Amino acid sequence: MAEIILQQVSKVYPGGVQAVSNLDLAVADREFVVLVGPSGCGKSTTLRLIAGLEELSSGTIEFAGRQVNTLPPRDRDVAMVFQNYALYPHMTVYRNLAFGLLMRRQHAGWDYPWWWLLASAKYAQARAERHEVDRQVREVAEKLGISELLKRRPGALSGGQQQRVALGRALVRRPNVFLMDEPLSNLDAQMRVEMRAELKRLHRQFPITTIYVTHDQEEAMTLGQRVVVQRAGVVQQIGTPEDIYHQPLNRFVAGFFGSPAMNFLEGRLAKSGVEWTLVGDAYRWPISDSTAALLRHHADAPFLLGIRPEALMIDNAANRETARTETPGFLKGEVELIERLGERIDVHLVTGAGQRLICRAPGQSTVLEGENVTLAVDLRRIHYFDQQNEQKRITNGV
Repeated sequence: MAEIILQQVSKVYPGGVQAVSNLDLAVADREFVVLVGPSGCGKSTTLRLIAGLEELSSGTIEFAGRQVNTLPPRDRDVAMVFQNYALYPHMTVYRNLAFGLLMRRQHAGWDYPWWWLLASAKYAQARAERHEVDRQVREVAEKLGISELLKRRPGALSGGQQQRVALGRALVRRPNVFLMDEPLSNLDAQMRVEMRAELKRLHRQFPITTIYVTHDQEEAMTLGQRVVVQRAGVVQQIGTPEDIYHQPLNRFVAGFFGSPAMNFLEGRLAKSGVEWTLVGDAYRWPISDSTAALLRHHADAPFLLGIRPEALMIDNAANRETARTETPGFLKGEVELIERLGERIDVHLVTGAGQRLICRAPGQSTVLEGENVTLAVDLRRIHYFDQQNEQKRITNGV
């Protein structure tokens, strides 16, 4: 296994296009790390730099304390799963799984000796190697549930089955580093959910240092032990899924994670007598002294309020007692659209100031499109972002 360390890694393509900029990242031995971000953010380029498929413009990459910058891909002991699976269409599943191992055997040249009397010892060694390859292939196939597919060719497999074969071809090598470049993007929604769970199980069975690339924030949250958020070649935040979701470092991370996305309102801090309030175009909310102390450094400038849809509650008779318990602020708006998702609904609203919000409500809610409603806002769950400092999150350290 291997710890991976990237120090000041950059990649600049001809024409001055900077795909990755001064990336520092340490991936622990056997850790599962996910690189996530929008298209063009540099995550696939980072993966290819680690694999050796792209040359560094600057920086260093180490595997288990050994610098691998100048090593070709075949010498880095890396297995990679691509978005398009890259299976050999003319080979059976068995041959696809075994191909890499067969090519790496020490005595492969003695499989079919012309003069077997002189080569009998070598032939016996080659046969023993083939038996070991067969054992490894069948062991991985059984764990992946594809034993019955070994005689088929890729064209006769479903997308999910092809995905398992691609994973098996990488796993059977027992590499030090396992790299995956959006391996689930070609699957349908249900199969993606099933394969996400399968990948977590596989990592428990085969605890290989893994770096996984995706643009899907749900995949990042469910798979990663840690998540690296990238934007335009620059790392925005590194942390556990819980840290990324509940403690985003800037507006981009806050808006990228969460479905539906976080709501943003502009606000400022005001004082009336001894009471501090948050003031915006459509609201005025009293806040605690501790929150006021957090925001006081920004009293002269507007800032952004980030509110998750689950921190908004439609204020009606059924919810009012809960809303009071949660010490809310209030917003009025007109229901513009309702998305019914079974056990919950996502309610799209427009405030009197023209601001659009999304509120998550229970599936049995009776709210109607065109209805004017009042929203209760859990003020304790608001995130604050500084508009004058790269939209960073305002914390107690500010």
